[in-house]
Amino acid sequence: MMYLFLDYLEVLLVALLICIFCDVEQKNRYCLISSVISFLVMEFMQTYDLFGNEMAYAITIINFIIVSVMKKEIKFYNFIPCIFSQWISVFTSTIVLFFFKVITNYNIGNIIKLYRIPIIFLSRILFFALIVVLNYFKSKIKNTIIEKNKYLLTITMMLIFGIYFILLNDIGHMHLIIDDIYLVLLLLTVLFFVVCILFLHMTRLYNEKTEYMLKNQELEYVEKNQSLVHYLHDNILKIQHSLRYGLILIENNIDDKKYDDAKHQIEQFYDLLDNKINIMTNNYIFDTLLNDYIFLIKSKYNAKVKSLINIGNDSFFKDVNNCTEIITIISNFFEQSDKTYLEIKLIEYGTYIELDLFVESNFDKINDDNNIDYFDDYAHLRRIFDK
Repeated sequence: MMYLFLDYLEVLLVALLICIFCDVEQKNRYCLISSVISFLVMEFMQTYDLFGNEMAYAITIINFIIVSVMKKEIKFYNFIPCIFSQWISVFTSTIVLFFFKVITNYNIGNIIKLYRIPIIFLSRILFFALIVVLNYFKSKIKNTIIEKNKYLLTITMMLIFGIYFILLNDIGHMHLIIDDIYLVLLLLTVLFFVVCILFLHMTRLYNEKTEYMLKNQELEYVEKNQSLVHYLHDNILKIQHSLRYGLILIENNIDDKKYDDAKHQIEQFYDLLDNKINIMTNNYIFDTLLNDYIFLIKSKYNAKVKSLINIGNDSFFKDVNNCTEIITIISNFFEQSDKTYLEIKLIEYGTYIELDLFVESNFDKINDDNNIDYFDDYAHLRRIFDK
């Protein structure tokens, strides 16, 4: 019963490792399906004394099929983690055997006879520890780095564990003598972690390069579009002057008790806003800023002023308090709109420029499900943009 438990624990750890490297979404479901099927295949093959490569590749193919079905795509790259997990199982068994050989000075045959269950149990613990370490390295390495160098990474890992697997074929059942190859084990282990550290270094360089390029692009973009920035500012000032002039006319008409003229001026105020909408600067970002500013004025004017005024009721203007309230609302709104749009939005237009640059240069990649980093960056910028 203990052997059955340890066998199932091995295939479960194999499934967990594959989840990490293949980015399977339904991890729990995959681990359950893969571990159960692999366990049944393992026990069946052990019944007919099919060990070593036969079992390893059979379980690898089964996992590859399950991964392909769950991800609804067939990629050769997903085959690598499937065989990679089998190699790590061999790797951990060898490490534990070497440890027992050092502390006992027994030969391999005696070690297996005396410490078989402790060896298997410790190798499973080491397997889990390696999964944690590999998951840590993968979380620190950008997916973009892995995508761009996946062939190099694949070849390197295949060389490291391929050579090791060939040297230690059937290690689980000790069909080969391995007393003289522990130096190879040490060198391959060092090489493996050198590769991981190399990819971490590449990630850091990639991040620095991306940040540097984005800043340069933004500076170049700002330099080229300074005239548009001034144009945007001038247009907003013109709109404000027009609206303030309309406000003065409304105020003067009310003061002179020319209520019909005041009503007419209010209607012209709406027309003025309508005519200013959809101003085009041939730049999406600035068009959005400008037209949103006008729309903001119109919507707030509708909500705060129009709700107080009944155009068909002349008596409304005869109430001094009502007139004062209208003028106060419109005047205060200009001050508020200046702060919320000119002082904030125009000053922070660099965020819009960054979003514009990002979308233009990575539009195809944003729509690609495999480029998670691009999507995350885009979503982050969109949240800033929406604010």
